[in-house]
Amino acid sequence: MRHRIERPSLRITLLTLLVGLLLVTVISLARVAQTSMSRIVGDMESRLFMIGALAIGAQVDAFFAPAPPLLEDLADQARRGGLHVDDPDELSEYLVARLRRSPSVGWLSYSDQATGRVVQPRSR
Repeated sequence: MRHRIERPSLRITLLTLLVGLLLVTVISLARVAQTSMSRIVGDMESRLFMIGALAIGAQVDAFFAPAPPLLEDLADQARRGGLHVDDPDELSEYLVARLRRSPSVGWLSYSDQATGRVVQPRSR
């Protein structure tokens, strides 16, 4: 006796094919969505880091901005002999006066590389 294997009906075959294609479509869409979300999150992280870095950089620049012109002026005066760097008391008084006129600067000092002498008044 031979057993006859029944073929599935056309309806069952089409439904199976339709469900299979639907599953493949859903899985493909989920994978594309996951990849897109990963890229979007990475882009947002890098932009957020960039914004933070720029904000911190601007604050650091604003913090240090008063110092270079003041130091250039003092160095220029010292080169021309207008700043008496050999008299620590007079130099200290001058630096204190400059500190008072520059409220955003909290510290000035003079260091002599040859002798190692330091004059370092601080504002209060």
